[in-house]
Amino acid sequence: MKFRSIHDSFTIKFIIVTIFAFVAGLKIQASIPPGDRQQININPLSPSQIKPSDFSDDPLGDFLSITIPLKRVGRLFLIEANIDNQIGNLIFDTGSSGLVLNKTYFRKNIMISKGNGGGITGAIGDVYCTNVDRLQISDLYYENVKADVADLGHIENRRGVKILGLFGLNMIKNFEIVFDVNNSELQLNRLDKKETG
Repeated sequence: MKFRSIHDSFTIKFIIVTIFAFVAGLKIQASIPPGDRQQININPLSPSQIKPSDFSDDPLGDFLSITIPLKRVGRLFLIEANIDNQIGNLIFDTGSSGLVLNKTYFRKNIMISKGNGGGITGAIGDVYCTNVDRLQISDLYYENVKADVADLGHIENRRGVKILGLFGLNMIKNFEIVFDVNNSELQLNRLDKKETG
């Protein structure tokens, strides 16, 4: 076979190497036992195709004031929650803006990749986002909530409790918040629209 130029020769070699790498990748993937593969459902949509109006982090519930009991594990404060019929604990995390779910319990949800994430302890691996149909905490509940999904297994293993995720301050932005450390309580008082504006 004749090549017109060095550029053409390089292009064909590049294509051959790419095909070889792809086929080798398929063989490596096929050699992993099915039990060791992580089951993650990735949605073909990109994050830019999701409209913010598709989700809501506005709290619902018929109350003016509510007291949510907190469980203390070391320096962590945990809130008991029911997320899409899974009962467990959310870490009350003032450094997190919204809801972050533990991939261990929500890997069957349809997810959209957001790339790599990290924290003060270093990288936490790939981060995805998903949709929660219902999140219930005492009489406070949310519907159709957008949540990030990350591997929080290291926190769960260290503390020895079931951690469904992180509960950030954005989730209670329309409340006056009283964080009572001594009594392990979170008191929320609804603000009217004038006070939130």
